[in-house]
Amino acid sequence: MSRSSSIDMVKTPLLKGIIIYSIPMILSGVLQILYNAADLVVVGRFAGANALASVGATASIIHLIVNFFLNVSVGVSVVVAREIGSKNYEKTSNAIHTAYFMAIIFGIALVFLGSVLTKPMLELLNTPPEIIKGSEIYMRIFFLGAPASLVYNFGASILNASGDAKSPLVYLSISGIVNVILNLILVIVFGLETAGVAIATITSQYMSAYLVTRKLIKHQDFRKLIIKNIRFYKKEFINILTVGIPVGVQGIAFSLSNVLIQSSINYFGAAVVAGNAASGSVEGFSYTALNGIARSALNFSAQNLGAKRVDRFIKTCKICITLQFLIGVLLGSLSYLFAKPLLGLYVSDTEAIACGAIRLLFIALPYFMCGIMETTSNMVRVTGHTALPMAITIIGVCVLRVFWIQFIFPLYKTPEMIYISYPVSWGLTILVQLICFAAIYKKEIKSYN
Repeated sequence: MSRSSSIDMVKTPLLKGIIIYSIPMILSGVLQILYNAADLVVVGRFAGANALASVGATASIIHLIVNFFLNVSVGVSVVVAREIGSKNYEKTSNAIHTAYFMAIIFGIALVFLGSVLTKPMLELLNTPPEIIKGSEIYMRIFFLGAPASLVYNFGASILNASGDAKSPLVYLSISGIVNVILNLILVIVFGLETAGVAIATITSQYMSAYLVTRKLIKHQDFRKLIIKNIRFYKKEFINILTVGIPVGVQGIAFSLSNVLIQSSINYFGAAVVAGNAASGSVEGFSYTALNGIARSALNFSAQNLGAKRVDRFIKTCKICITLQFLIGVLLGSLSYLFAKPLLGLYVSDTEAIACGAIRLLFIALPYFMCGIMETTSNMVRVTGHTALPMAITIIGVCVLRVFWIQFIFPLYKTPEMIYISYPVSWGLTILVQLICFAAIYKKEIKSYN
């Protein structure tokens, strides 16, 4: 394997290696968030609060439909990383080509699902009449980029699992610049509003998909992608889905609970919807930093477990949880302390800014808990117990939030009562995940040699 852009996860000093590896992972995530942030900033500043709300109101629906397929890329990461750790390069190659096959098929399916479900879902969520047309335009165009989004994410998962987190960062930097430039041109110059930001987003997605694919094609080792070999390899397909389906189902459950929450947010009108969308984007930067650490935990622990390095596996978990706490507390505090200027980047309406600041108080400050939850879930997942973290997270987060919205929120119908369900559900899930991980380690992992 070329070492110019890759880290040997089994041999490198862990703290140094995790930090070096996580930085481009985090920056890559930040650039992905910037796609949506650029959409919100440009449309909010140059097309108004209703246009901002139109884009923001689509987030929970898009996540509901797309997240299952995107989360299958976790299965790609785990399978590729474990095969590399065990030095089984033929199976690694088969997994890579199977992953590309899956990305293409799933992407085509998403184009169809998006076109069919867009309007009914917006109506089902009681989207305010003044923003529903803009939301529908944005979603219909957005789903045309689904194949590119999946190809990029699956390809980036392959590179990340092999220790290369830098290349995806470079590709997202290039496509991100294109996204911002097109946003400004299409919205300000041509006045396309929500359609303009959607076109800019999918154009940048296809560019990043092309770049990551070209990188894999140019490799001369076991990571090389050969277009004619893209096909269904049964064993690798099953292995990827064994890990990926529970993560995908978990993502759907998350999205369903968020759709219900969005429906409750819509109850309070356009100003709250706009403030919620802006603050959600601000929180997205914290999430992507924490998610970068969680993905580092996934890939480092998977490779080291594949190599039977239990000592490094456990140390990886401890380091990543500590980093989640430190980074999460820092970013959450900064988000809340600078709430008004940060939200002001998205929308100028003072009422919307005030509504967004309320959300940051209840969700951004304890956001480190979300990062720890992601890491503990990945710790259990790489041991082979793929359904367990799914079940724990669905019950601890999704079911609890649905219960909260149905039975507690009606007692005190305020945005604050919705937002407080987040830290409560994170804390419960972390506790159960840690208990299960301790039991699995004692019974199974500790005996590895």
